[in-house]
Amino acid sequence: MQTAEKMSATVLKNIKGSDFPAAWRGRIKVNPAQTFTVTVTLEHEEVMPPEDQISDKFIQAVKESEKSIKAGKGTFHRTVEDLFKYLEKV
Repeated sequence: MQTAEKMSATVLKNIKGSDFPAAWRGRIKVNPAQTFTVTVTLEHEEVMPPEDQISDKFIQAVKESEKSIKAGKGTFHRTVEDLFKYLEKV
């Protein structure tokens, strides 16, 4: 059996049908003498939730933040050290 990492998936190559769990063999009608490649991926690996799950309150907060930045009310720092110096002042 060979294992290869591919992005966020695990690929298992040359898996004998007889090595599949009994529940899998019943569901996908595996020939025990054949070999297979199995790709295993996470179902929920998204960094951001689907758009319909983002609350209206969060969307409004982002819009208000963007307005503040455009109005010049934000502060910008080139480095983390600059940010820390600014925070020490305030």
